[in-house]
Amino acid sequence: MKSILKLTACTLLVVFVIFFSCKKDAASKDNHLAPVADAGSDMTINLVSCSSPNVIDLDGSHSSDPDNNITSYFWTKISGPSVTISDPRSPKPRLSNFSQGQYALELKVTDGGGLSSKDTVVVNVTGGGQEVDLDLTINTNYTFHDNYEDCYYGPPCSYYDYITIETTFDSSPIGQSTFYTYEMADTAVSGATQATSMTLYTNNNTTMVWGTCSVSLKQLIEHGGGPFSGTLKIEGGSAESCGQLVYDNLSPLTITGSLDTTAQSLTIKIKGKTYF
Repeated sequence: MKSILKLTACTLLVVFVIFFSCKKDAASKDNHLAPVADAGSDMTINLVSCSSPNVIDLDGSHSSDPDNNITSYFWTKISGPSVTISDPRSPKPRLSNFSQGQYALELKVTDGGGLSSKDTVVVNVTGGGQEVDLDLTINTNYTFHDNYEDCYYGPPCSYYDYITIETTFDSSPIGQSTFYTYEMADTAVSGATQATSMTLYTNNNTTMVWGTCSVSLKQLIEHGGGPFSGTLKIEGGSAESCGQLVYDNLSPLTITGSLDTTAQSLTIKIKGKTYF
């Protein structure tokens, strides 16, 4: 009888141990926890120069999983201007080709059990290129073509007056640069009817601005030269890669100087704020 009781007790003990062991394993599977995505802290980036390559490094490597089993990362831009994500499946990708504005980038991490979580980082990109207060004095010569015959698309040929200025100079803070002006006017019309474009660009062709000048060089030449003043409205330039609207609310640059028709020379002074 005692042997039967001992056998029964042992059997119950084994069943009890097996039952709770299986229950523990089932609980372990049922308690599988999702990973925790961490896209990093929000950040602000100031674009100092639009001509040099700019990059932003994202960091999702601090994401965690209670089961230590993260199997994938995936980054997505959910708002903001266009941007290039170097490797969306990397925990630490790099952003490039971005412009001024606010970006929201979402990181999704997934574990081996198929569970996932998301986190978002906000990147504010400020600046509109390098702000420069120009104070230039340029001494140069001009070329005046009176009643120029243009038969490129003719016959019939077209006739107009045009003036060109092209000179290089070295001035802080933009360094070695070229100043180019082109003015075209109707050869049959006296006075201020003209279209005068001016361009400033650095000699490595990485930064530039261009716009329309209010000064009529033809009118100055017709009147025998002398002092002049006007404005240069900047209409575009290299800083547009930082923000398409960077020049929209910019005050025109001031233009002053004098023109000598005998020597076919002029001094031109350009002052004001712009962006490169």
